[in-house]
Amino acid sequence: MKIAHGHPDEKLINFVMLRHMKQAGYSPNNIGHFGLSFEEYTHFTSPIRRYPDLIVHRLIKEKLRGVARYLDYDGLAEAGRHCSERERVSEKAERDVVSMLKVRHMAGREGEEFGGIITGVTAFGLFVEMTDVMVEGLVRLTDMHDDYYEYHEKEHMLLGKRRRKIFRLGSPMRVRVKHVDVYKKEISLEPVGEGGGPPFAGRREKMRGERRGSGKGPKKRPRRAL
Repeated sequence: MKIAHGHPDEKLINFVMLRHMKQAGYSPNNIGHFGLSFEEYTHFTSPIRRYPDLIVHRLIKEKLRGVARYLDYDGLAEAGRHCSERERVSEKAERDVVSMLKVRHMAGREGEEFGGIITGVTAFGLFVEMTDVMVEGLVRLTDMHDDYYEYHEKEHMLLGKRRRKIFRLGSPMRVRVKHVDVYKKEISLEPVGEGGGPPFAGRREKMRGERRGSGKGPKKRPRRAL
């Protein structure tokens, strides 16, 4: 993260790094905490009390009292797996509820324009989070009429075939709310103005620029003497 700070692709690098991090899980093994850069770490939240917190509380009390009723590695490992699984389920339920509330919030706001950030690039369009309302919607390729865009998976971008305009993950983009479907929990957006990043200089464009800069044109064939 420090190396990426100030780099032109800093936002892109941060997006990709966060999405490739593994989800945390509960385990009796001490593996530290990557985000906090701690070599030794145990789960402890406050004031929220989840079941993993209660297990940690019991273990601390046992250590202080000199008993070992809950110090069973296999039992703790099984409890960790169970808590991790149930946490995934609760997180999904929370995301579904938040998604529904966001769609309801945007219902009836068709035609409004927002500044946003590209949060996803796919072969069928762009996911854009509108920064003012923190709501994500989809700009479909079929609504990008100014060019024919090709999907570049490794570069996380859409590239215009004719104008070489790029839409890259993490880049700003201004959008307009096109349609809100409350039942499907879908928000359709369309681009406003130019948007995207600067034209993409591909290999052919670079070679042409180098030739123009060198001042050397095509060699003329010598005339034959009559």
